[in-house]
Amino acid sequence: MDYQEFVLNGLLVDNSFTTRFQQPITIPKNAILEVKWINVQLSPAPGYLAKGYSALIDLSSTVQQSTTTDVGFERKILINIPPQNQDDLDADDPAVLPAVVSLTYEPYQSVVHYLRNNEMSINQFTIKMTDLQTQFPPNDTLENVSVYFCIKNGHPDPRSGEKTSY
Repeated sequence: MDYQEFVLNGLLVDNSFTTRFQQPITIPKNAILEVKWINVQLSPAPGYLAKGYSALIDLSSTVQQSTTTDVGFERKILINIPPQNQDDLDADDPAVLPAVVSLTYEPYQSVVHYLRNNEMSINQFTIKMTDLQTQFPPNDTLENVSVYFCIKNGHPDPRSGEKTSY
């Protein structure tokens, strides 16, 4: 196995989406997870253009974060959706909020995670959506999520002295 591509999509229940595979998939040792894009549909609350979201996963991909109140904590972040850069001030007026908004984030360069894992076989994949700044559930009602990502053969542990060939 050199390369696996996935497009997962479904309804969010309590800001979480779990998909189960018909056959377990194998994630190679020290795999590379590359996220190409994510789309979230939501029922917006006022101020939604200034909000961002994080998609968290249940795999061995972690990012160290810290806040002013915490010494540091670790989250399994798949991808962050930044706030929208739009000048339409009327979009935050509760009287003119759309019923449903679709936010698609496709970074200029894919988001790449170098997993530090043993070979594993999984039969499900869970995505949990949180507020980008607080990491708590968002105020908006998130309804659907779609994400496109790839899992590639592993990278060597830098301490092992192995050579990399992609």
